[in-house]
Amino acid sequence: MKISEVKIKAANDFDNKVEAFVQLVLDEEFALHDLRIIKRDDGSTFLQMPSRKMQDKCPNCQAKNYVKARYCNWCGKELANFRFKTDGEGRPILSADIFHPITREARAWIQKEVFKVRDYHLKGGN
Repeated sequence: MKISEVKIKAANDFDNKVEAFVQLVLDEEFALHDLRIIKRDDGSTFLQMPSRKMQDKCPNCQAKNYVKARYCNWCGKELANFRFKTDGEGRPILSADIFHPITREARAWIQKEVFKVRDYHLKGGN
């Protein structure tokens, strides 16, 4: 597998931790959208894979709502707090991966290729 194309778009103050949004094309056949370059508090960066917010159903009308929602988007009924599941360490699970590398080596390879393009553009490349 090869990365055929990398597109990077600056976040423009979308979030102070999101530096840029990334789109990848693999083998000129698959497009991956919504990867993000994230700035950590220590100034380092990492590539975040695309994910979706977790949802559950309203007990009153069965409409889907994000697990952090306080009121149902459909019927307006107040929803219970803390409806999210937790991981093995007790942290709330608020999102689920849509795409992710299986091995550390694959993650490192993707991140290296994306950062190579990002660094080229930061140095004034086209």
